[in-house]
Amino acid sequence: MPFIAPSMQGRGYGKLLISHAEQFAREQQLGTITLMTHRFMPAMKFYTGIDFMQAPPFVILFKPLNGDV
Repeated sequence: MPFIAPSMQGRGYGKLLISHAEQFAREQQLGTITLMTHRFMPAMKFYTGIDFMQAPPFVILFKPLNGDV
């Protein structure tokens, strides 16, 4: 999971990283980039600020196989 260290945030590195990912996706002829974050994470503001949109009808389901919840 790529992230920008807190000490380096606010310098445009996140936008640059996403821009490169978008360019790579376009070169691969992909139509969409999908990412996941928790709606209460500070990164949510960053992602919506660079035009990512929420997909509210989607739910992520999981089943731990080791008995832990």
